[in-house]
Amino acid sequence: MKNVFLVFLLMISFHSGAQSRESKVVVPKAMDNSPFKVSKKIYHKKWIDFNKNGKKDIYEDPSRRIDERIDDLLSKMNIKEKTC
Repeated sequence: MKNVFLVFLLMISFHSGAQSRESKVVVPKAMDNSPFKVSKKIYHKKWIDFNKNGKKDIYEDPSRRIDERIDDLLSKMNIKEKTC
């Protein structure tokens, strides 16, 4: 009985901890005079617009082969991004 109670407490603590670790995406308001139009919608049907450019790039397309996606993403990154 004592073991069942301990397992119950662990399950409750894990569940409440998991809820507090959920992160929310906060998108700052775009400046009205900004020359760049940023789409705030990044979640599309079957793909995510990681760079928020409004189009599906090769590395964002889950139907593409993984080596194509890696090559495309690496071609878009600079040296600092690759080495961090």
